Amino acid sequence: MDQGANRVCYVHPNDSAKLLKIIKPWKRACHKKGQAPWFKRLRPASCFDDNLIELKAFKSLQKKKHYERHFPRCYGLVQTDMGEALCVEYIRSGSVDNECQSLEAYLQAHGFTEEIVKALDELACFLYNNAIITRDLRCFNIMLRITEQGINLIIVDGLGNSEFLPVSDFFPVLGRIKIKRKLKRFQKRLQKITGSSGWKLPELSRSGD
Repeated sequence: MDQGANRVCYVHPNDSAKLLKIIKPWKRACHKKGQAPWFKRLRPASCFDDNLIELKAFKSLQKKKHYERHFPRCYGLVQTDMGEALCVEYIRSGSVDNECQSLEAYLQAHGFTEEIVKALDELACFLYNNAIITRDLRCFNIMLRITEQGINLIIVDGLGNSEFLPVSDFFPVLGRIKIKRKLKRFQKRLQKITGSSGWKLPELSRSGD
């Protein structure tokens, strides 16, 4: 079992390759909507449901080519004895012990290695080129998968656009401006973890932007 601010994650009892994300009772949509500012309460309850927000983001992601290289697969909503859960792929490292390893844990242990810098470059370019907006980029929400080609970074949480009016979803140029800002904040977070500036944003540009 693992947990974040709003949800608890369990390994699927019938399939160890899947995780079940269950919203904590006091973080369900009805509670979050009631605690939100008045103008946000004008939105439907579904806008406060983390699983529905993430499910919508996954449906959008699945239209992107090779999305599974940087995001887990999603198997939809399932019913459990603890309530409705979002079922997703359980990302493991692919190392000898095949345990989970976050980007944060890797950086704390190894710093900016050549392999991790290459993986960060690839992730940043993938998000920018595909205009994929995440709620935030946090090192503990990014997992490592080690393959024959090297390290692959996978975002396992924080999916979806947090804008009150998600205009960036409909205008890719605006979306990429927002993504670049988020990546710059992400770069600063990496520097705080390592105490160094061993990774700089790669060239992010597309013709016509």
